[in-house]
Amino acid sequence: VTVLNSNILSGLSRQSREMDIVSSECKSVSVALIGLMSDESDMFRDGTFRGLNIANVKETYAEISDKLNNNMPENNISCIVPLTHQSLQGDLNLAKWMLEFQSQSNSGTPIGGVILGGHEHVKIHEFVPDGGSNEQTIQVVKSGMNAQRAAIIDLQFENNTLQSVNVAFEELDDSHHQPCPIVKTIVEKRLAALDEMKDFTVIDANTMLAEYFVDSSENPLPLSSELSRFQQTTVGGFFCSAVKQEVVADVCVINGAPMLAAKTYEDGFMSYQQLTSELPFPLKIIVVKMTRKQLRDAIEYSRENVEEGKSARVLEDGRVERRGYLHTDFEYWRQSLTCDSNELDDNEVISVALPRNLLKGFCKIKPLMDLNKELEATNALPNDDDYIKAVDIIVRFCCKDRWSTIGSQLSFEDLDLNRDGVLSSDEIREAIKLILGEEEATVELVNSMIEVIDTNADGQIDEQEWNQILSRTRK
Repeated sequence: VTVLNSNILSGLSRQSREMDIVSSECKSVSVALIGLMSDESDMFRDGTFRGLNIANVKETYAEISDKLNNNMPENNISCIVPLTHQSLQGDLNLAKWMLEFQSQSNSGTPIGGVILGGHEHVKIHEFVPDGGSNEQTIQVVKSGMNAQRAAIIDLQFENNTLQSVNVAFEELDDSHHQPCPIVKTIVEKRLAALDEMKDFTVIDANTMLAEYFVDSSENPLPLSSELSRFQQTTVGGFFCSAVKQEVVADVCVINGAPMLAAKTYEDGFMSYQQLTSELPFPLKIIVVKMTRKQLRDAIEYSRENVEEGKSARVLEDGRVERRGYLHTDFEYWRQSLTCDSNELDDNEVISVALPRNLLKGFCKIKPLMDLNKELEATNALPNDDDYIKAVDIIVRFCCKDRWSTIGSQLSFEDLDLNRDGVLSSDEIREAIKLILGEEEATVELVNSMIEVIDTNADGQIDEQEWNQILSRTRK
């Protein structure tokens, strides 16, 4: 497998290349393929690429063009085709710039071309400039998601010069395809790793956010998701608190519908398998701005109204089932019980983490649906791909908490058994056994612990990464 990453080079796998060159059978025409990851500031959340630098898309294109023309003239490149992962607007902007760049490099005459893009989930075929001739346009082509169709690109050349670009889409039927042996092996290996991961403890309410598992009379509260559609639960509070801290929001809310286990964890432990049973669906978390009043109205509405068209159970004590019942993080929950709402500024704008589908109308929480319209009108709604799965966020939070526990009892020097200046997976496994009591620390547990703080992606922890995670977890 060849991965093209022209503007993210350092820190990637050895299969990654800056470019690939394909030629016609007669070798008279060659095309350079380059891979461009979006440099749009709002495309990805911090940490998506573990701190790797994403270079400017247009500057990268220009640098590669210069390299091909001046340093690699033997390849006789006829045109450059960018393979991109950026928004449609990003691709359209790149297309306009490419025409200007071609004009400057070709005595004022652009030659046109094509951009093969990803990111969007629907089929897209745009021309830049709109309505221009085939010979002097850049066509932006996106085939959509899930390999549902193929985009067939026919580049026609004359005397080594691009003359036209013809695009056709073909819908795919995978019913007659046999599984790819290579992909099948990769998937089975990944599933085996997940099976190993299922039994390791993710949440320990005895040590993680433990101060919230007691009531106002100092009586212990169990870790429980029972009746999550009827009341605030401690599992809901834990999930929201973990998400809030990881995405650095002021408040987090999650509705009761996706919490499905309805279970009390008497010992306060929840395994990875149990976590995925609690949240079996890919709950997509986004962060949006709203006023304190909008948040309070949404919470009250979710707890007082039954979703139109849905039946609802009623308990013997009169409590009514509500799929949209909003759970909050522990801090907001405790604040709502002890603080007079009149003491807070209703107009204060705060950042709130929540499942994206609630804004789109899931569970029909009207204040959130109204907020969605407001955010759309001001272009303040995150992009469709700008989300993080709740389970992934919670696992990251818990792994960081484990690091805090280890760091409270051992120093970096204590853990660096061979004194080579880094913590290997074996040394981290020993620390997990010693401090956390995990007799058989699985590969996946160790890898998850490394991943959350391994900013340079080298598979081990240096002292700077160690100090960074401890400084964050101790705040």
